[in-house]
Amino acid sequence: MARSACLDLMTESQWYSAVGTAVLAVVAVVERRRLISTSTISGLFIAYLVFGFLGILLLPWARAGVILEEDLRVGFGFIDWRKITDRDLSLSILLYVGGFLLALLGHRIAGSVARFQSPVYASRRELRVGRLVALAVPALLLTLGHVALNPDIFVQGIETAIIGGEKAAVHDFRYAAVTNYPFVLTVYNILPFLSTSLWAHSRSSNSPILKVFKVLLAAITGLMLLLTFQKMPLMIFSIALGATELAARRARISDGRVLAAARQAPRFLLVAVVLLLLISLLQSAMKTGEAQADPLRVSLREIFGRISVGAPMFVHYFPTVGDHYGLSGLRMFALVSGEPLFETTAVVFRYFTNSNEGSAAIAAVVDFYCAFGWPGWAIGCTLLGVALAQLDRLIRAIPQGDSRLLATIYAFTFCMHLGQASVFNASFGYGGIFFVGLWFILFAPTAGSAAADASRAMRNAQQGAT
Repeated sequence: MARSACLDLMTESQWYSAVGTAVLAVVAVVERRRLISTSTISGLFIAYLVFGFLGILLLPWARAGVILEEDLRVGFGFIDWRKITDRDLSLSILLYVGGFLLALLGHRIAGSVARFQSPVYASRRELRVGRLVALAVPALLLTLGHVALNPDIFVQGIETAIIGGEKAAVHDFRYAAVTNYPFVLTVYNILPFLSTSLWAHSRSSNSPILKVFKVLLAAITGLMLLLTFQKMPLMIFSIALGATELAARRARISDGRVLAAARQAPRFLLVAVVLLLLISLLQSAMKTGEAQADPLRVSLREIFGRISVGAPMFVHYFPTVGDHYGLSGLRMFALVSGEPLFETTAVVFRYFTNSNEGSAAIAAVVDFYCAFGWPGWAIGCTLLGVALAQLDRLIRAIPQGDSRLLATIYAFTFCMHLGQASVFNASFGYGGIFFVGLWFILFAPTAGSAAADASRAMRNAQQGAT
């Protein structure tokens, strides 16, 4: 059957883009209270909006030369776009938009079921500054010591890759910098959490020593993240730090009223502008010669397009070129099973660029499909929403204070990582389990919390008996 003349005006992927945009717009309006809140599903929506939705929905139009053709050609010209079909673009849009909708559905269902479950109670906790310092000092010594013992990597990396802006050198120094796994885990997870925790606590502290130490810790953490020669961890740390500052200011309002949106907007705008300028300077330095006259445009292209362009590459490769990889792409599974690790990101990048230096990244909702196919995608996305709803339930049970603030901030941080990594990597490589462990270590129950918990348990038992 011949297609209508109206349908011929757009390619298949452009129709998917138009429908996907309309669906997301309707969902954003209908679910605005859920998606513009402090819940984890809001964090997931923001992560996918920035790193996925905008880029993948614009990609069919950019490839056709309708808009942003120069950005696609200059910024992502290293990709062999001849291998990517229109179906790959359509499938990528379906996986992104449909995967998020399944996660939202799972979140709603779990939230409805939670109303019939017994309430969760948590003890009031407060930050133990002594524990934080006891963890921060060895973490700083480990990272600074590693840099001092490997000056060739980091000093030459700054001179060549960042200041010199040699693109090939960026990849070389990036791989050299992250070969020490304890250094990577400390820089990606421990230092950002400690720095953000201290930043939140110092907002209500009058100690000048603590305020100086918070700035020093944040500065060293930012420097260490910069020395991994990657922008994403630094960007997410900046977002977490900015969100902590905004939330701490809001909590300090004496009369307890919530700040109006009009009063909050300038602060959010300031954080966004500062972050964008930071990434712009980093990008313009590391990519000298590539659209260097407009570093802001380079930054916008990197932030909104870098992750999304990986989606059609992955959905084309799996399972057309290679089979769904299942658990073979997990380092922990490889260690337990003894099987060689399947480097998914590197394999896909080499296939589309013919280069051995570099990797591609995808969001968790796309990883479900590439790893396990359609059944794994549907089940994985839905269960992700259910898990996030349970996480929200646990966070709401924490009494107001720094402990709840940091739990909320790093639940958002976890969701930001889900926008550019699998659930496993976001849980065990970029945060997740490390944040949970550090939270329990740093925030200890207050003196009267045990008695209050016992009294509350007794009242619940009496109510149940009656």
